[in-house]
Amino acid sequence: MEITDRHIISFNLSKITRMKDGWRVWVLCFLMGLSTSFSLGQDMAVDSTTLDSMAVDSGVQRIVYVSDMSFGKLAPLEVLIDRAIEHAASLNFQNEILSEQRIKYRIERRQWAQFLSLQAQTSYGTGSGLTAIDNGTVVASRVTNQTNLLYNGGVALKINPEYWLNRKDNLRVLEAQMAQTKATKQMLIQQIREIVVERYQAVINSNRLVRLHAHALENSRIEHETTKLFYERGDITISEFDASLRYLSANEAKYEKARGEYHMAYRLLKEICGGNLN
Repeated sequence: MEITDRHIISFNLSKITRMKDGWRVWVLCFLMGLSTSFSLGQDMAVDSTTLDSMAVDSGVQRIVYVSDMSFGKLAPLEVLIDRAIEHAASLNFQNEILSEQRIKYRIERRQWAQFLSLQAQTSYGTGSGLTAIDNGTVVASRVTNQTNLLYNGGVALKINPEYWLNRKDNLRVLEAQMAQTKATKQMLIQQIREIVVERYQAVINSNRLVRLHAHALENSRIEHETTKLFYERGDITISEFDASLRYLSANEAKYEKARGEYHMAYRLLKEICGGNLN
Protein backbone atom coordinates (compact mmCIF):
# COMPACT_ATOMS: atom_id res chain seq x y z
CA MET A 1 0.00 0.00 0.00
CA GLU A 2 1.54 3.30 -1.14
CA ILE A 3 1.52 6.44 0.93
CA THR A 4 0.91 9.69 -0.92
CA ASP A 5 1.46 13.22 0.35
CA ARG A 6 -1.72 14.80 1.70
CA HIS A 7 -2.07 18.25 3.13
CA ILE A 8 -4.76 19.50 5.46
CA ILE A 9 -5.64 23.17 4.99
CA SER A 10 -2.74 25.39 6.08
CA PHE A 11 -3.47 28.73 7.68
CA ASN A 12 -1.10 31.67 7.83
CA LEU A 13 -2.62 33.65 10.67
CA SER A 14 -0.14 36.48 10.29
CA LYS A 15 -2.09 37.58 7.20
CA ILE A 16 -5.45 37.32 8.95
CA THR A 17 -4.35 39.52 11.83
CA ARG A 18 -3.86 42.41 9.40
CA MET A 19 -7.61 42.42 8.55
CA LYS A 20 -10.15 44.62 10.26
CA ASP A 21 -11.49 43.31 13.55
CA GLY A 22 -14.98 42.46 12.29
CA TRP A 23 -13.82 40.68 9.18
CA ARG A 24 -11.03 38.99 11.11
CA VAL A 25 -13.42 37.29 13.53
CA TRP A 26 -15.75 36.15 10.76
CA VAL A 27 -12.85 34.76 8.69
CA LEU A 28 -11.42 32.86 11.67
CA CYS A 29 -14.78 31.33 12.54
CA PHE A 30 -15.32 30.32 8.92
CA LEU A 31 -11.86 28.73 8.68
CA MET A 32 -12.42 26.82 11.92
CA GLY A 33 -15.60 25.25 10.57
CA LEU A 34 -14.04 24.59 7.17
CA SER A 35 -10.94 23.00 8.69
CA THR A 36 -12.99 20.72 10.91
CA SER A 37 -15.26 19.49 8.12
CA PHE A 38 -12.40 19.11 5.67
CA SER A 39 -10.24 17.21 8.15
CA LEU A 40 -13.04 14.80 9.05
CA GLY A 41 -13.89 14.23 5.40
CA GLN A 42 -10.27 13.52 4.57
CA ASP A 43 -9.90 11.18 7.52
CA MET A 44 -12.86 9.11 6.30
CA ALA A 45 -11.35 8.88 2.83
CA VAL A 46 -7.94 7.67 3.99
CA ASP A 47 -7.25 3.96 3.87
CA SER A 48 -6.98 2.48 7.34
CA THR A 49 -3.65 0.84 6.47
CA THR A 50 -2.00 4.04 5.21
CA LEU A 51 0.84 5.25 7.38
CA ASP A 52 1.60 8.94 7.83
CA SER A 53 3.92 10.93 9.99
CA MET A 54 3.09 14.50 10.90
CA ALA A 55 4.91 17.72 11.65
CA VAL A 56 3.91 20.95 13.33
CA ASP A 57 5.21 24.18 11.80
CA SER A 58 4.98 26.57 14.71
CA GLY A 59 6.44 29.48 12.76
CA VAL A 60 3.27 29.97 10.69
CA GLN A 61 0.96 28.23 13.16
CA ARG A 62 -0.05 25.33 10.95
CA ILE A 63 -0.09 21.51 10.92
CA VAL A 64 0.59 19.56 7.75
CA TYR A 65 0.97 15.91 6.84
CA VAL A 66 4.43 15.03 5.61
CA SER A 67 5.75 11.76 4.21
CA ASP A 68 8.56 10.07 6.10
CA MET A 69 10.82 8.12 3.78
CA SER A 70 11.26 5.30 6.31
CA PHE A 71 7.48 4.87 6.59
CA GLY A 72 6.72 4.97 2.88
CA LYS A 73 5.09 1.57 2.43
CA LEU A 74 3.68 -1.25 4.48
CA ALA A 75 3.55 -4.71 2.92
CA PRO A 76 0.47 -6.97 3.29
CA LEU A 77 0.08 -8.80 6.58
CA GLU A 78 0.76 -12.30 5.20
CA VAL A 79 3.98 -11.09 3.56
CA LEU A 80 5.19 -9.66 6.86
CA ILE A 81 4.30 -12.89 8.67
CA ASP A 82 6.38 -14.90 6.19
CA ARG A 83 9.33 -12.55 6.67
CA ALA A 84 9.07 -12.79 10.45
CA ILE A 85 9.06 -16.60 10.27
CA GLU A 86 12.04 -16.56 7.92
CA HIS A 87 14.11 -14.31 10.20
CA ALA A 88 13.10 -15.88 13.54
CA ALA A 89 16.21 -16.99 15.41
CA SER A 90 14.20 -19.39 17.58
CA LEU A 91 12.96 -21.26 14.49
CA ASN A 92 16.45 -21.45 13.04
CA PHE A 93 17.63 -22.94 16.33
CA GLN A 94 14.87 -25.57 16.22
CA ASN A 95 15.84 -26.43 12.63
CA GLU A 96 19.42 -27.09 13.74
CA ILE A 97 18.21 -29.32 16.57
CA LEU A 98 15.99 -31.25 14.16
CA SER A 99 18.88 -31.77 11.74
CA GLU A 100 21.04 -33.13 14.55
CA GLN A 101 18.30 -35.51 15.68
CA ARG A 102 17.84 -36.86 12.16
CA ILE A 103 21.56 -37.59 11.90
CA LYS A 104 21.50 -39.43 15.24
CA TYR A 105 18.49 -41.44 14.06
CA ARG A 106 20.31 -42.57 10.90
CA ILE A 107 23.38 -43.50 12.94
CA GLU A 108 21.28 -45.54 15.35
CA ARG A 109 19.64 -47.44 12.51
CA ARG A 110 23.09 -48.46 11.19
CA GLN A 111 24.55 -49.18 14.62
CA TRP A 112 24.10 -52.94 14.17
CA ALA A 113 27.01 -52.94 11.71
CA GLN A 114 29.50 -52.52 14.58
CA PHE A 115 28.90 -56.16 15.53
CA LEU A 116 29.75 -57.42 12.02
CA SER A 117 33.41 -58.08 11.16
CA LEU A 118 35.57 -59.69 8.44
CA GLN A 119 38.47 -61.91 9.54
CA ALA A 120 41.40 -63.40 7.58
CA GLN A 121 44.62 -65.17 8.56
CA THR A 122 47.66 -66.41 6.62
CA SER A 123 50.91 -68.21 7.63
CA TYR A 124 54.00 -69.09 5.61
CA GLY A 125 57.14 -71.09 6.67
CA THR A 126 59.94 -73.46 5.58
CA GLY A 127 61.95 -76.28 7.27
CA SER A 128 61.10 -79.26 9.47
CA GLY A 129 63.00 -81.76 11.63
CA LEU A 130 62.56 -85.22 13.26
CA THR A 131 64.66 -86.72 16.06
CA ALA A 132 64.15 -90.12 17.80
CA ILE A 133 65.65 -90.70 21.24
CA ASP A 134 65.66 -94.00 23.17
CA ASN A 135 66.80 -94.00 26.81
CA GLY A 136 68.72 -90.82 26.29
CA THR A 137 70.37 -92.01 23.13
CA VAL A 138 69.64 -90.56 19.72
CA VAL A 139 68.76 -93.51 17.57
CA ALA A 140 67.58 -91.63 14.44
CA SER A 141 67.62 -88.09 13.13
CA ARG A 142 66.31 -86.57 9.92
CA VAL A 143 66.14 -83.00 8.68
CA THR A 144 64.06 -81.98 5.70
CA ASN A 145 63.15 -78.68 4.07
CA GLN A 146 59.43 -78.03 3.47
CA THR A 147 57.42 -74.92 2.48
CA ASN A 148 54.00 -74.31 4.11
CA LEU A 149 51.29 -71.71 3.23
CA LEU A 150 48.18 -71.50 5.35
CA TYR A 151 45.32 -68.97 4.99
CA ASN A 152 41.71 -68.63 6.02
CA GLY A 153 39.00 -65.94 6.02
CA GLY A 154 35.38 -65.42 7.03
CA VAL A 155 32.64 -63.19 8.41
CA ALA A 156 32.00 -62.88 12.13
CA LEU A 157 28.85 -61.58 13.84
CA LYS A 158 29.01 -60.71 17.51
CA ILE A 159 25.94 -61.11 19.62
CA ASN A 160 25.14 -58.32 22.10
CA PRO A 161 21.77 -59.14 23.72
CA GLU A 162 21.44 -55.73 25.41
CA TYR A 163 21.77 -53.86 22.13
CA TRP A 164 19.34 -56.04 20.19
CA LEU A 165 16.77 -55.89 22.97
CA ASN A 166 16.93 -52.07 23.23
CA ARG A 167 17.38 -51.22 19.56
CA LYS A 168 13.69 -50.59 18.80
CA ASP A 169 13.20 -48.58 21.98
CA ASN A 170 16.22 -46.40 21.16
CA LEU A 171 14.80 -45.70 17.70
CA ARG A 172 11.42 -44.84 19.20
CA VAL A 173 13.04 -42.38 21.63
CA LEU A 174 14.77 -40.61 18.76
CA GLU A 175 11.55 -40.50 16.74
CA ALA A 176 9.73 -39.01 19.74
CA GLN A 177 12.43 -36.35 20.10
CA MET A 178 12.06 -35.38 16.45
CA ALA A 179 8.29 -35.19 16.79
CA GLN A 180 8.66 -32.99 19.87
CA THR A 181 11.02 -30.64 18.02
CA LYS A 182 8.57 -30.37 15.11
CA ALA A 183 5.72 -29.59 17.50
CA THR A 184 7.82 -26.92 19.23
CA LYS A 185 8.60 -25.41 15.85
CA GLN A 186 4.91 -25.23 14.92
CA MET A 187 4.12 -23.65 18.28
CA LEU A 188 6.77 -20.98 17.71
CA ILE A 189 5.39 -20.28 14.24
CA GLN A 190 1.93 -19.75 15.71
CA GLN A 191 3.33 -17.43 18.37
CA ILE A 192 5.22 -15.41 15.74
CA ARG A 193 2.06 -15.09 13.66
CA GLU A 194 0.12 -13.76 16.65
CA ILE A 195 2.87 -11.27 17.53
CA VAL A 196 3.05 -9.95 13.96
CA VAL A 197 -0.73 -9.56 13.78
CA GLU A 198 -0.79 -7.67 17.11
CA ARG A 199 2.05 -5.36 16.13
CA TYR A 200 0.61 -4.80 12.66
CA GLN A 201 -2.71 -3.77 14.16
CA ALA A 202 -0.90 -1.61 16.73
CA VAL A 203 0.78 0.31 13.91
CA ILE A 204 -2.56 0.92 12.18
CA ASN A 205 -4.35 1.93 15.39
CA SER A 206 -1.57 4.24 16.55
CA ASN A 207 -1.46 5.87 13.12
CA ARG A 208 -5.20 6.57 13.29
CA LEU A 209 -4.72 8.03 16.75
CA VAL A 210 -1.96 10.32 15.49
CA ARG A 211 -4.26 11.64 12.75
CA LEU A 212 -7.08 12.28 15.23
CA HIS A 213 -4.79 14.13 17.65
CA ALA A 214 -3.35 16.13 14.76
CA HIS A 215 -6.83 17.27 13.76
CA ALA A 216 -7.63 18.16 17.38
CA LEU A 217 -4.34 20.05 17.70
CA GLU A 218 -5.01 22.01 14.53
CA ASN A 219 -8.49 23.03 15.70
CA SER A 220 -7.31 23.97 19.18
CA ARG A 221 -4.51 26.08 17.71
CA ILE A 222 -6.98 28.01 15.53
CA GLU A 223 -9.31 28.37 18.50
CA HIS A 224 -6.46 29.73 20.61
CA GLU A 225 -5.56 32.29 17.96
CA THR A 226 -9.17 33.41 17.86
CA THR A 227 -9.24 33.64 21.65
CA LYS A 228 -6.03 35.65 21.54
CA LEU A 229 -7.63 38.17 19.21
CA PHE A 230 -10.66 38.49 21.51
CA TYR A 231 -8.32 38.93 24.50
CA GLU A 232 -6.34 41.66 22.77
CA ARG A 233 -9.60 43.47 22.02
CA GLY A 234 -10.68 43.13 25.65
CA ASP A 235 -13.71 40.98 24.88
CA ILE A 236 -12.62 38.09 27.17
CA THR A 237 -10.78 37.82 30.46
CA ILE A 238 -7.26 36.53 31.00
CA SER A 239 -8.60 33.37 32.68
CA GLU A 240 -10.47 32.48 29.49
CA PHE A 241 -7.33 33.13 27.45
CA ASP A 242 -5.29 31.01 29.87
CA ALA A 243 -7.83 28.16 29.59
CA SER A 244 -7.47 28.24 25.80
CA LEU A 245 -3.68 28.10 26.12
CA ARG A 246 -3.84 25.14 28.51
CA TYR A 247 -6.18 23.32 26.11
CA LEU A 248 -3.72 23.88 23.26
CA SER A 249 -0.80 22.63 25.36
CA ALA A 250 -2.76 19.52 26.37
CA ASN A 251 -3.51 18.71 22.72
CA GLU A 252 0.15 19.21 21.79
CA ALA A 253 1.17 16.77 24.53
CA LYS A 254 -1.38 14.19 23.40
CA TYR A 255 -0.22 14.54 19.82
CA GLU A 256 3.45 14.05 20.71
CA LYS A 257 2.62 11.05 22.87
CA ALA A 258 0.56 9.45 20.10
CA ARG A 259 3.31 10.05 17.57
CA GLY A 260 5.88 8.46 19.89
CA GLU A 261 3.64 5.41 20.37
CA TYR A 262 3.20 5.13 16.62
CA HIS A 263 6.94 5.22 15.96
CA MET A 264 7.50 2.61 18.68
CA ALA A 265 4.85 0.30 17.21
CA TYR A 266 6.36 0.69 13.75
CA ARG A 267 9.87 -0.10 14.92
CA LEU A 268 8.74 -3.15 16.89
CA LEU A 269 7.03 -4.52 13.79
CA LYS A 270 10.10 -3.73 11.71
CA GLU A 271 12.34 -5.53 14.20
CA ILE A 272 10.44 -8.83 14.15
CA CYS A 273 10.16 -8.77 10.33
CA GLY A 274 13.89 -8.53 9.76
CA GLY A 275 14.04 -4.78 9.16
CA ASN A 276 12.00 -4.65 5.97
CA LEU A 277 8.32 -3.65 5.89
CA ASN A 278 8.12 -2.56 2.24
